Amino acid sequence: MREVYKDKVLKLLRRSDYQPVKVGQIAKILGVDSGEYPEFKQAFDELCHDGQVVLGGGGLVGLPGLSGRIIGTFRANARGFGFVRSLEPSAHSDLFIPPGETMEAMTGDVVVAKVVDKSRRGSQQRYSGRVIEIIERGHNRIVGTLFKKPEGWIVQPDGTGFVEPVTVNDVSAKSAGEKDKVVIEILTYPTERYLAKGVIVEVLGKSGCYESEISSIVHQYHLPGEFDDGCIYQAHKAATEFDPAGEPGRDDISGKVIVTIDPPDAKDFDDAISIEKDGDGNWLLGVHIADVSSFVAPGTPLDKEARQQRIFAGQNDTDAA
Repeated sequence: MREVYKDKVLKLLRRSDYQPVKVGQIAKILGVDSGEYPEFKQAFDELCHDGQVVLGGGGLVGLPGLSGRIIGTFRANARGFGFVRSLEPSAHSDLFIPPGETMEAMTGDVVVAKVVDKSRRGSQQRYSGRVIEIIERGHNRIVGTLFKKPEGWIVQPDGTGFVEPVTVNDVSAKSAGEKDKVVIEILTYPTERYLAKGVIVEVLGKSGCYESEISSIVHQYHLPGEFDDGCIYQAHKAATEFDPAGEPGRDDISGKVIVTIDPPDAKDFDDAISIEKDGDGNWLLGVHIADVSSFVAPGTPLDKEARQQRIFAGQNDTDAA
């Protein structure tokens, strides 16, 4: 239970709206009752002993400031600068890395950074530094658009994780063409003098096309791809075996002209409209909404997949779809 308390304390202290309070007040915020307090206090004392939390003036609890050298995860910005988020809890977890001091680090890389400047703006302490070592590369595959330049072929990466172009050779091996959206594997990482080099491992399609742009996002953010066989089978069965005549309370209106209000390349046709005249000559507008719950029963493959996707998106499992 002590580890649970430690995790809760650190999460509270990392919140942007946290204002330093005493340890007793932290216990109240976390809902620790009097019977649980001794174990909570032991967990808190261990955090203090390990240097993960500090007691300031008046016994107010906070996170320690950045030390002279930190290990953290790098996040790049398209304008050339970046930030390092310390792997250890810190009151200033994001260290600003100005342009020219990133050591060509990419988003997701684990790096060693040195704090070189401390300044104060109002009541806030500001830190900046430079990357002095790249411990581990976060990714070795990048998605981008292929271009032909006088000096050769390059791929301009999508997003902000890696902003410098990557040179590629043997473009014909994958039958890639200019302005294709491609996935490349990094062979050599960039240096101060040379661009990174890579090889094309997959061609997603022409840049700007719907399917290739969707595939680009899936690859770039490592999103789940195809549905498994259970989901495919359930969806096929629902589409081919549905009989409105056997559904009490339903009318078969398949003979009417009903159109969706989605573009042709949409992935979910979940609403549609129809219009007709009734017996009195009045226009009747029909609005048709997909009744997903009739086709996706709890515990089935599609239901489990939907729950996993909500969790992946950061929603609660009980959120309404």
